[in-house]
Amino acid sequence: MAGHPKEAKIRLAFEITKIYHGEETAKKAQENFTETFSRGGMPKDVKTVTAQQDEPLVEILLKEGLVSSKTEFNRLNKDGAIEEIESGVYRVGKHRFLKIVRSD
Repeated sequence: MAGHPKEAKIRLAFEITKIYHGEETAKKAQENFTETFSRGGMPKDVKTVTAQQDEPLVEILLKEGLVSSKTEFNRLNKDGAIEEIESGVYRVGKHRFLKIVRSD
């Protein structure tokens, strides 16, 4: 198989998904992967959580397992790896996302 190894991995993932879940699901998964990881977009199925209005972001991310400690949160935040990409939607690192709905 000639070409870049990444292309072979993408094709293999598509074929395996197609075998187990059908061609339509495989196409959707491939589009979602390309949008999220190749173009830096956001996945369509972002986990949504509800949090109190005054609950600190660090506590929410800890509770949801997106950071393992306050030290990790501070390091990622300092490095610009935690960002609000839409209202209430946060990207932690390159590939972790969380939508936070604030309640009173």
